[in-house]
Amino acid sequence: MDFIQLLEKSGSKRHDFFTWLIKNIEQLNESEDEKSVQEALQIHENLNNFIRYLTTTNDSSEYGSHYIYIRYSQLYTSCLIKIQEEYSGKIFDSAELMTNILSEQDVSLEEVEGSNDKKKKKKKTASKTTNLYTPAKDLACTIGTQLFESFGNQLTSLTPLLLSAIFKNLKKVLEKRKYHHATYMTTLIQLLNAILRNAGESILDSTYATKLSKLSKSVFDAIYLEGEEFPVNFISSIIEVWQFYFLQDSYIKEHQQDLSDALLKRFSEGELGIFGFSNDETRLFTAKSVAEILFQYYTVKRVFSLEEVMDFYCRLFSKALTRDVKTGCFESIIHFIGLCSITDRNFLTETKYLDIIRSLGDIFDSKNTKDLPVSSLIQNLQFFRHMHTIILPTIGEATEMKILFKLFTSPHEKSNDSDQSLSLESDNQWLTLLKLELTKLLFENLSSSFGSDEDIVNQIRAKLLALATSDNYTIRLYANTVFKPFLKMFPEYITEVIEHSLDVLSTNFKKKEKFAFSSNHGHALLIANLIDVADDDYVSYELIMKITVFATSFVKNNTTSTSAHLYYKGLICWILLIGLMNYKDEQYLIMQTSQLFLFWKVLLTHTFSYHNEDELYKNLEIRNHALTCLLTYLNNIQISFDTAKQISYLLTKCSNFNHSVALKSKNVDTALLMNENRILQVYLKIQMHIKQDFNSSLLILLMKNFSDPNLHTKTSHSVLATIAKPHRKSGAAGANEGKNIEKTLDYLLRQDDDFAYGLSSKISKTGISRININGTKVPISKMSGNWPNSDIYWYSILEEEVVKPIQSILSLDSLVLLYASHRYSYNQQYAPKITTSLIDSSMELFSSVFPYLNSKIQYSVIENLNLSMFTKMTTPLRSVAIAANVCVALLNTFKVMQKEEIALEASVGNLLLESIRKMGFFNDTYLTTLKSECVGLLTYSISLGLTEEEKVDFITEQTNIYIKNVVDIEEPYSRIFHALSMASVFKYNSKITHFGSIFDVILALIKDPHPIVHSWSLKAMHVLLEKHLVIDVTTASTLLLTLDGIISNQDFGLYGSSTLRYNYNKDFNSYAAIGHIVKTLTETAGPNMEDLNTSAVESFKNITISQLTSSDINCQMLALSIYENLATFKMNNLIVHSLFIQLTENMLKAAVITGFGSSYFNSIFSPSNELFPQTSSVKSTFHIFKLFTQLLRLERGDLFVDRFNTYSWIYLGIYPTSVAITDYFFQWLAYNMDKESQWFDNLYKFFNVSRDNLLQPFYNDKKLLRASKNIQTKKESEIKGEEEESITHNVGASNEVTLHNQSDGVNWLAKETILRLIIYASTETNAKQNFFNLSKQRIPKLIQISVKASTLRLKSMKALGLGVLTILLKQYSCVLDSDDSDYSVLEQQEAQITGALMPAFDRGTSPDVIVSAVTVAAEILVSNIAPPNRLRRISQLLITLLNSFSDVGSIMRVGNIKITTHKAKRKIELSVLNAWATIVHTSVSSTRIELLEETKQYWKLLVPLWIISLREYMIVKYENIGEVKQKKLLTEDRMISLNELHIELYETVWLNFVQALSCVLALDKTIMLESLEKDELEGFIFILLAQCLEAIIKNIDDHQNRIKILPALHDVLSCGLPMPSLFNDDINTEIVTILDRLISTGTTEEKLLLVKIIDDLIKGYTSERLTQEAFLQDIDKLYELLRLLMNIISDLLPIISYNKDDNEISDIANLSHGDLMLLKQTFTIFELNIRYFDDLFKYDLYACLLYISGKIYQSGSCDNIIPIILPTLKAVCEDILISDSGHVLIHIFYRSIRNNIFSVIKKENALATILILLANGYMGFDATDIITITKLLLSGLSEEGTKLIVFQGLKNIIENKNSNAFGQSIMFNIIKAFYNDSLTYNFETGVKEILELLLIIAKMNVDLKSTRVKSLYAIVMIIILSLPTTSNCRDFANKILLSLVTLDSPTFKITLEEVLTTSQKENIENMIKENISVNNTEPANKELELRSFA
Repeated sequence: MDFIQLLEKSGSKRHDFFTWLIKNIEQLNESEDEKSVQEALQIHENLNNFIRYLTTTNDSSEYGSHYIYIRYSQLYTSCLIKIQEEYSGKIFDSAELMTNILSEQDVSLEEVEGSNDKKKKKKKTASKTTNLYTPAKDLACTIGTQLFESFGNQLTSLTPLLLSAIFKNLKKVLEKRKYHHATYMTTLIQLLNAILRNAGESILDSTYATKLSKLSKSVFDAIYLEGEEFPVNFISSIIEVWQFYFLQDSYIKEHQQDLSDALLKRFSEGELGIFGFSNDETRLFTAKSVAEILFQYYTVKRVFSLEEVMDFYCRLFSKALTRDVKTGCFESIIHFIGLCSITDRNFLTETKYLDIIRSLGDIFDSKNTKDLPVSSLIQNLQFFRHMHTIILPTIGEATEMKILFKLFTSPHEKSNDSDQSLSLESDNQWLTLLKLELTKLLFENLSSSFGSDEDIVNQIRAKLLALATSDNYTIRLYANTVFKPFLKMFPEYITEVIEHSLDVLSTNFKKKEKFAFSSNHGHALLIANLIDVADDDYVSYELIMKITVFATSFVKNNTTSTSAHLYYKGLICWILLIGLMNYKDEQYLIMQTSQLFLFWKVLLTHTFSYHNEDELYKNLEIRNHALTCLLTYLNNIQISFDTAKQISYLLTKCSNFNHSVALKSKNVDTALLMNENRILQVYLKIQMHIKQDFNSSLLILLMKNFSDPNLHTKTSHSVLATIAKPHRKSGAAGANEGKNIEKTLDYLLRQDDDFAYGLSSKISKTGISRININGTKVPISKMSGNWPNSDIYWYSILEEEVVKPIQSILSLDSLVLLYASHRYSYNQQYAPKITTSLIDSSMELFSSVFPYLNSKIQYSVIENLNLSMFTKMTTPLRSVAIAANVCVALLNTFKVMQKEEIALEASVGNLLLESIRKMGFFNDTYLTTLKSECVGLLTYSISLGLTEEEKVDFITEQTNIYIKNVVDIEEPYSRIFHALSMASVFKYNSKITHFGSIFDVILALIKDPHPIVHSWSLKAMHVLLEKHLVIDVTTASTLLLTLDGIISNQDFGLYGSSTLRYNYNKDFNSYAAIGHIVKTLTETAGPNMEDLNTSAVESFKNITISQLTSSDINCQMLALSIYENLATFKMNNLIVHSLFIQLTENMLKAAVITGFGSSYFNSIFSPSNELFPQTSSVKSTFHIFKLFTQLLRLERGDLFVDRFNTYSWIYLGIYPTSVAITDYFFQWLAYNMDKESQWFDNLYKFFNVSRDNLLQPFYNDKKLLRASKNIQTKKESEIKGEEEESITHNVGASNEVTLHNQSDGVNWLAKETILRLIIYASTETNAKQNFFNLSKQRIPKLIQISVKASTLRLKSMKALGLGVLTILLKQYSCVLDSDDSDYSVLEQQEAQITGALMPAFDRGTSPDVIVSAVTVAAEILVSNIAPPNRLRRISQLLITLLNSFSDVGSIMRVGNIKITTHKAKRKIELSVLNAWATIVHTSVSSTRIELLEETKQYWKLLVPLWIISLREYMIVKYENIGEVKQKKLLTEDRMISLNELHIELYETVWLNFVQALSCVLALDKTIMLESLEKDELEGFIFILLAQCLEAIIKNIDDHQNRIKILPALHDVLSCGLPMPSLFNDDINTEIVTILDRLISTGTTEEKLLLVKIIDDLIKGYTSERLTQEAFLQDIDKLYELLRLLMNIISDLLPIISYNKDDNEISDIANLSHGDLMLLKQTFTIFELNIRYFDDLFKYDLYACLLYISGKIYQSGSCDNIIPIILPTLKAVCEDILISDSGHVLIHIFYRSIRNNIFSVIKKENALATILILLANGYMGFDATDIITITKLLLSGLSEEGTKLIVFQGLKNIIENKNSNAFGQSIMFNIIKAFYNDSLTYNFETGVKEILELLLIIAKMNVDLKSTRVKSLYAIVMIIILSLPTTSNCRDFANKILLSLVTLDSPTFKITLEEVLTTSQKENIENMIKENISVNNTEPANKELELRSFA
């Protein structure tokens, strides 16, 4: 009872009621433990108590909110789901309780003992039921509906009582108007439907069927006869309930003979069809019901075959008199297909979809089409097109191929199915067009993947060519639109097709009689269309010129001819010229310009004298074609002012001629209109240049075209006028039409009039589009009055046809294919009828020109416009069309003014404001929205001309006017206009408009319960908040509390008693508007949302969670947007993640297959028994993937990644073109690479998975549902069971994928995404190492993917496959095999790698892919994955390609491919030369001897070709630069010059050529000299050098560019060729400047290369300047280069500067390995080059080096740097200590570092430094130094880490002739120390080294025959004898003894005899004997000699 007590004590009952429900929804769905079951039980008990309490309480109105009841029901059902396992009986008890409440039985609470609360006392049972609305019954009905949706099969026993109660309540509610309650009556009928759907349709027996019939009749009669209104969902549900009547076995049996006819009659002529299809809301439910009836007849009842189902739809469609029924019919077909597909996965396999299309093709049967206008038939085709776009993504690539092949099967091949082919003989052109439309879509989906069979491709080509040249004009045009994308996929056939057509034209043009215009026109149109896609890789420039000459030569001689055959030939030539204007080459258009202008002047400026109508008409047609040519020309050039003036003159002359024509006829009038339209379209192209001088009379004409009230007053004969929407008043059939006319744009758009009373085709229900004259697709401006937009649903494209009276018809303006290659406008693929097109162009031109006129002309124009708008002399709908046209024209005008910041003069602006206010049509929400938008933009434009102070006053004045109007005018439509205008003024003037006053007014309006004012005020609030960038917490809290109060109050919004409000909110849903406001609020407030007070936070959660739990997908998407904002700002305390993630799961599962949802409730918290619980929405799934991508960026993948892996892969397989899905997978990969190792296995598995396996999890989810609905599908044994492994499961040990059906794998675009992901993983910096480590184990799989991609006949797939192969070669060729370290890890895959490469040379491969393949071939050869002799196939390929250079002829053959154009041939030739250059350079730089020898034999062929190519590059490059400077004519996005294309060919290869030539030059100059004269060679090399430098300068900040070019620069400079010009003053200065800049900005890697380049330059100088005079001549340049080296050193070692810093010292101590290598390299290069200088300069530079070295020693923190400079120090000492001046330098250096050597730096560095000085004869040590050094050396010898350093140093001292007495003295001291130590104690450390040194000294003394030999021998022997017998050095000592014997045997004997004691002598002899016996290596005579010692 706590809950009820809480509410009774509450001061805000409804808010607390709502908040309690939402909190419990959050809590219940957040926890999953056992405790949650008890919590759910407690909540359920509270909910039950409350509903009992509600039946008795007197203040039930406080809780009367159906909006809250829906959430109540969801919480109630959630509780039952939680507790059903432990408390299964609760479900039935709950349903029984609801039944009792609905039956008005007493369920009130018992009185609680001791309670004083009188409200809780049980009332007496009422004696009589009222059957009227009460909140308790509404709540019970709501809960009951959801209980039956979730548990219907458990509640069948309650149905009799429920049905009785439902019909009693319905009868009572409908009895009188005062009893009507919109929500309650709707809920009752929905409960009835839920019972029938889920508890068994059989319960609708004859009794209840009769009651249903009576109910329906009374309702429909009330609508039809009395104009009574009912809730649209009430009507929808009645229609849904009727569905079960038709499914009764008794009904089927009764109509056994005429079942189809009986059903058709009910849905075409009966009320179900009339009232069901005529309303936007009921149409969807009617379509669903028809589909479900037919589905049951087909799958369960088995009374209809598929053909009979489609026949029913054909007849229903053919009987349709309105677009409503036609739309509903196709919506029903798609839902039927969805139902069949979800229950039978094979429903659309093979060519079954084509069978459906064939059956539906009867719609175009002549008996059904004979009286229909063309526009209606075109729209019928549009319905099919929409169906294809929805269905085709779901039917698999293999199935699409089968359909395509079936379409093109010749009749004689498949006689039984011949009607499915594109029959040329068909009398019915519409069937042919139907199949052509399907073919076009199949081409777009499949691309060229079906082209592996050349015969099929040729067959399709032949059939399309025949159709494109058909005698039927319409077929000819449509076939052209199909042929173009076909040849775009197979561009190798374009030349052949064009040449064939040109040959046909050439032959036929010779005929003077019997000229067949139809076929020739087809050929001309084909050529013209193909020029746009004539890639110069496939179509030669020569062929283009051939077409040009053909066309221009005829036009030149017959410009104005109108005689029969000349006229037709002239048209054909103009068509060719129009097409030629789209050729992408600026030089071509420049060349043709003068001739074209000559044609245009002759044709357009001269008055034509005609004798009859035929001549005039023909001349006008020729003019039309010439104007179209001019328009297309302008589309492709950058228009200059002079050109615009010239064209303006032509147009004026042409217009004058048109106006002079007096002859009137239908044909002439049409031709004149077409010409006028073309003139306006051309004006649109040049308006920017003539806008200031625009002809005012033409402007008036433009205005009349779209606003003249006396034009276009055609009356409508629409059947819609007699069929009212259920929620709109309508008269009886045949009543006066004027009474039914609704003066709104919506009503106008629904008319069956293809001219729409002169409305522009730019205006649609979804928004306003622009004409795409400029060749770019302009997006639609969303201006729809309805919100939120319905385009989120799958059926939205079909629904748009209902409000689309104007159709685009290709045959009305076929040239649109050429002058607007994308589409006519966003709304229209092709142009509409000419009158409408003229209106479009006039409006577009008016909007473009009006802003630039002077104010007087503007004022006059607006006055004229007012006369048109406010006249009474026109029909009502014409006035609507004028108002819409004017609003749109003005809106676009103001947008131009806003964009260009053009001020509007105040008088003109005020006149416009007044005109907009007086325009009227306030009841038209669309026009109201447009007008308010215009007001906002208009105030902005007026304010631009005012001072800042005036601006504020003006905007304040305007705001106050609208506020006053809102207050004073109570008429709701006027109020919403003024409210929206206020918001719009703020939107465009937010910086100077006061937010608070507007906010307060709109907030007050929101509280107005009138549905129109309430809904639109919410929209105004949303507009206001969108531009208010900062909102304070108080305002936000106020707004949220207000919105919460409104959304839960049934006086507002959809739910309540008012039918008017219910129906209005179905169109203008206030709940969705509130969702938009809250979404915007979260964006604006951001993290400040957490600062809201408690009540505001509760309100925010109430709104957000209620949006989430709505059954409206728009509201659900708003909830997800709010969630995304909260997650982005990391406000976790405001959200429960699991709720939102659960919603996304439901939405994803619902949209895999397309269909209508059947649940009234959002099934997020409850199970549904429906195949489609929720309407499919693919767009919402894309939104979900965007959300997931954002969550991954926020590192919240843990919320959903594992949960949705299966469905994410399914969606990638179905919608691979979706940017949202592909972006998600890239983010998924980045997220997963560091977290789990299975990501690659998932990619690999998906790449190979069959479509069946991919979708298996989805069908498994539906298996139980299919069984429960008794739907018979194929046996479960035929498909894999649920145990089948999902794509996201871990791959087993074998990591192999079993392919279920390889032929029907996932779409090629999905596989393309996988390849892109793999490449991304390998190149992304963060993931690169991860990919490397992971993929080593999976190399075979990567190669397999590459092979499969390469074998597909798709350019992108082949290229990506080769990309994967390249990655493998670059990353793994150097990795050794763990099993055999002599070979690369790729060695075993060599055959597979070759196999992946070779398909790139198969037929159909593009030149670009061949280029990539050649590059990969070179990469394979240089990658060292196998010896060259194992790669013979690859090398032979490159040799063959190289030999093709010698072939004479225009055609080049590469494998099975013929290359016909010069550009493609050159592209491939350059790639071949580039490949060879790569091989040569790699073989030389990597010293690959075998590979080098292989290539050398081709050098004599390669070198001249490289030289020629580089020369070509220079010529093309510098010629092009000159041309660009001279004239830039063409726009960047449309045209690219041939020269630019040629430059692109060379840009990627020239650097490799330079490096290869440098290698050849370094190894063998003679080969170069065979191609260049000796005096040319230096110049050529200098040009290469200059080119490298220029390439660096152009992109000097591009690291990748520098790192690529610097090695080439080094190669050129190091080739050994003298280049004295480099040291010319200007050149050298520039080189040094560039190098200086690079050093200052470069990376360590770049600086290492720069050091080499500087070294090359210095060596180049010194090698040329051999005499002293020459050397000194430019020595300043040499010093500059040395300065650059010094700069590098000083950057790394800032301590060498005078002002050192401790921080810098610490930085130096932490230099990276790369920096240390750079330092070492720089020091080395510096020192190496100094030694070649004259002594005078050399010593100065050495002093500099010694100073730097001294600073390093003095720093005390540079022990890591000293080893780097030691080699330099050694070299300096070696070079300068031989002279006295050098000694001085070294002495200064030593004295400066002496203390640091002995006390600061590491011992090993100190030892190395001292030993270098000693070894090179330094004599500056004093006696103290000698002692210290001796100790240091002895200490070094005694330590393992340093003894080798000391040994090597002492050895150098001994052996070095430069060493002096200091060295000898130190050596003596060391020996002495060792000797003395050996006499006193045993030791071992350092003894080996000392003994070896003594041996060296002994050898030197023996050689010198010194007297000291005996003493040395004695010392050695005594030291050896001092070693213990167990010493590790014993063996070494023995060897030393033997060496002494060998060295000087006599001295050895004497020493034994004279110096050693007897015992010592014996020990020595024993040691020698022991050594001889062990080693047994000495000769016998030695043994004898040694024995004699005894």
